[in-house]
Amino acid sequence: MLKSVYDSDEDGVIAVPQTEADMTKAVYDTDNDGKVDAIDEHASTHQDGQTDEINVTGLTGTHQYIDRGVAANPDFTQATLTTDETWNELDLSSIVGAGATFAYIKLSITDATPDLFFGIRKKGVGTTHTVFAVRNQVANIAIFAYAFVPLDENLKAEYMGTNTTFDAIAITVCGWLV
Repeated sequence: MLKSVYDSDEDGVIAVPQTEADMTKAVYDTDNDGKVDAIDEHASTHQDGQTDEINVTGLTGTHQYIDRGVAANPDFTQATLTTDETWNELDLSSIVGAGATFAYIKLSITDATPDLFFGIRKKGVGTTHTVFAVRNQVANIAIFAYAFVPLDENLKAEYMGTNTTFDAIAITVCGWLV
C-alpha cells in the first residue's frame, strides 16, 4: 500500500480512522520508502481464483498467494465448532492446497453478551502472543477480521472460544500462501 493511501495528509499517522491507537509511520514504514514494510511487493491487480506472488519481510523467498475465489458459505460455523475455552483442532486440509503454509482467514463473531473471545493459531504453538483473536465489543453487533494464520505440516490450525454458545461464528478461508 502506498503512503498516499493511508497518510493522505502526510502527518505520519494513518489518516482514517484517527484515534489515539493509530500507528505512527515510524512503526510501519521504517525504511521510509512510502510502503508498509511487512509486504514489500504485491501485484496491483488481482482476479478471484488466481494467484499473486508476494515478497514478505521475514519470510525467505517469494511466496505465492492462491485466491480461493468467492465461497458460497462459511467453512466453519458455531454449529460445527466447540467453544469450551480449550484449543480445538481446525482441519483445513480439505480446503487449502498441498504445501500451504498460511491460510488467509475471515472470522466473524456475534453474540448478545459483549467481550467474548475467539482465537485461531498454528496447531501446537503454546504461546498466546501469535494468536489471531477477536472480541465482540458490543452486544449483537458482528465483528469481522482477516488474518494470515500459520498452518502445521498437516494443514491444521487450532481455535478457542469463550466457554459459551455464540449466536454466530463464521470462519471462511479466502486463500492461502505456498
